[in-house]
Amino acid sequence: MKYQDHKKRSAELLRLVIPKMSQHDAPFDPISYAVWYEYCAGHNKGLTDALDDLLNQHEILSAEQIENLFRRHIYDCDIDAMRLLQERMRQVVRDVIGNTSQTTQHASGFSAVLKSHTSQLDAHISPEALKGIVNAVLDETQQMSMAIDSLQHRLHSNAQEIEQLRMELRRVREESMRDALTGLVNRGGFDKSLDEAMRDSDHHQTPLVLALIDIDFFKKINDTHGHILGDRVIRHIAGIIRQQVRETDTAARYGGEEFALLLPHTALPEAEALAQKIRSVVEHTRLKRLDNHAEIGRITLSAGLALYQNGETARDLLQHADEALYQSKRTGRNKVTVYQ
Repeated sequence: MKYQDHKKRSAELLRLVIPKMSQHDAPFDPISYAVWYEYCAGHNKGLTDALDDLLNQHEILSAEQIENLFRRHIYDCDIDAMRLLQERMRQVVRDVIGNTSQTTQHASGFSAVLKSHTSQLDAHISPEALKGIVNAVLDETQQMSMAIDSLQHRLHSNAQEIEQLRMELRRVREESMRDALTGLVNRGGFDKSLDEAMRDSDHHQTPLVLALIDIDFFKKINDTHGHILGDRVIRHIAGIIRQQVRETDTAARYGGEEFALLLPHTALPEAEALAQKIRSVVEHTRLKRLDNHAEIGRITLSAGLALYQNGETARDLLQHADEALYQSKRTGRNKVTVYQ
């Protein structure tokens, strides 16, 4: 796209974005603008679908809802942490500019001194005067050398801090995509992985299976034994899932007691076998209460699997897996059903 065309397109989007922003409670800030700009541009399908769903439920969106859309679909970092990193980066850039500016001024002064001495050398001078010029040039040269050494040292320190910021940014991005309780990928990270996996499947024409797994009667576990033990159950099952999947798979905590698996380059029979193994391991595991060591009873899982069909939407794939999961629940639980 030519620059003028891009500029014209941006102006058109601006005229669309401002009225939409004004209809909702979020302030006129960069986060709100980014959400509505992406929505009006129509390039971010995940954001478009999520925002449309919210608009169907709410006439006016809150600032929190807009910020959540930004976190999930535009920038996957913790916003407060990102702002802190941005401020630190600005400080580093200011330091670099200041350091180079000081050295540039020193170099300019050094150049002026050299020109002055050069003009004196054009005249007939005494040996004593020549000696004085040589000493002055040597002194200025040493000072310039020291300034350059100092600049190199400061720039090296700046480079180290930039690298540290880069690593911290990477850590923040990774943490923002992890569920705090289980360590599995969270919903936002899963949505991103799903989009990438579907594109990869389309490009390479390889199979992709989505599995949704739900803990049976989890509310009863919470009501009987409390939420602390309920969290233990979720962590325990997450650990079993983590042990069974491959590095190329994505295991996510999809909801409260629901998990999702993305299994790329996997045929349905292999995916079903994996889900059955996870179900069986969980079924034969016994957890005990920490206070009286009493067993809490059998824990079971229900699962629904769906094979991605080239060209279908993420919503379609999720709906198919959810329908298969519902079939497992409806027909007795503790089973794996494949969407047909």
